Amino acid sequence: MDYVSVSEAKSMPGLRLACVKGIPSPWSLAARAVLELRGVDFVPFAQEGNAPNTELVEWTGHRNAPVAVYDDEAPRVRWLEIVHLAERLGSGPSLIPTDLSDRMTMVGLTSEMSEPYGFAWNGRLLLMSTIHDAMGDAALDLPIFKEYGWSQEAADASAGRAREFITMLADRLKAQRSAGSDYLVTDSLTAADIYWAYFSVFVDTMTPEQNPMEDQLRAMWDASGAKLGVVDPIVIEHRDRIFEKHLKLPLEY
Repeated sequence: MDYVSVSEAKSMPGLRLACVKGIPSPWSLAARAVLELRGVDFVPFAQEGNAPNTELVEWTGHRNAPVAVYDDEAPRVRWLEIVHLAERLGSGPSLIPTDLSDRMTMVGLTSEMSEPYGFAWNGRLLLMSTIHDAMGDAALDLPIFKEYGWSQEAADASAGRAREFITMLADRLKAQRSAGSDYLVTDSLTAADIYWAYFSVFVDTMTPEQNPMEDQLRAMWDASGAKLGVVDPIVIEHRDRIFEKHLKLPLEY
């Protein structure tokens, strides 16, 4: 993935998107995919995972990614803010259902995947636990540990909370399939399907050809995913179907 620097992005007009460089961050990958599917032109610039990112903070007020900056508007960091921006700037089929009930379902599902204390939050705690297993308490000095409040108590609860979401997701997919739909909400692609396709990396990292992670990084993510135990294969089948029909492989980051 070709990135410009923060200073270069700052001087550009239009839409610029901070993405985590070198790590398959599902937050960044999903935001990019939403913009690409909506046909929105943007310039990606690099955020360094587990680093202070001082220049990014000085510009946007945020250390993490994604951060979407459109012209002189306020930076957008939440998934729904970025999806709404893509709806506004893009064209083609919407990724947000028009029906209110379906829209609420889509927003709820995606929020439970990606917002604080949801599935990916707990997946990240599992990943941090794997780092702590390797580094011991020295890991507590890393920015990610300071920012996300890792503790042994939180880590012990994270696998069960993540499994609870996966069980719900599997049940929903089975109900949708019984109703004749290949999607999480309605009969067409929505942001929920896109976000799950990328957030599933916390369960299954895909093949090296699909997701060319460094060996050490893959070992850490695989060890974290193993802490979830066996999951219903329908959630991975759905991920694979969404990639086959709508998204790009291999992953680039």
